[in-house]
Amino acid sequence: MATARIGGAPGRLYAISREISNLCRFAPNIPAFVSGSRFISTNGGGSQAQVAAVGQSTVGGGGGKGGEVARPVVVVTGASRGIGRAIALTLGKAGCKVLVNYARSSNEAEQVSQEIEACAGQSLAFRADVSKGEDAESMIKTAFDAWGAVDVLINNAGITRDGLLMGMKRSQWDEVIDLNLTGVFLCTQAAAKIMVKQRKVII
Repeated sequence: MATARIGGAPGRLYAISREISNLCRFAPNIPAFVSGSRFISTNGGGSQAQVAAVGQSTVGGGGGKGGEVARPVVVVTGASRGIGRAIALTLGKAGCKVLVNYARSSNEAEQVSQEIEACAGQSLAFRADVSKGEDAESMIKTAFDAWGAVDVLINNAGITRDGLLMGMKRSQWDEVIDLNLTGVFLCTQAAAKIMVKQRKVII
């Protein structure tokens, strides 16, 4: 059980990254939740990814000063390596402002941020254990304080503790549930508080 693994990784990862990149390019002000391999858009639009809507909201195409298009602020959990890294880089290179979350791999997270910035993007690395409420709240607040919004949350962080049922320890079960399920709940809850105030999402 894990949210960080997607079957047929190379092909499906490309498809997911392409869809998210299209979101940045064509609908920069639409907030969304992305959890595991499911893309959840709040505008009920025509994404080709697997859609599970948590609510729908009609969002006007906003713009920055002088007609400049405001780029989405994106929080990606578990973004220091693997699928999370690939998504963060795709979004950053597409022009998004990306918070790169990590739990232990600080060097890798910094490299992701630096690579995004090298492409004229904006990024920051933030350490947080998303299975803890205080960490999740602090992570979302950091993105909001830095850029004034939180438009997209990608719940990518996840772990596996694969093993036979008979030999699995309760602590292993709890670790998976705490990060893969509770972590998604805590991050989504923290982000939703800001998104609702932005009047851009209905949950």
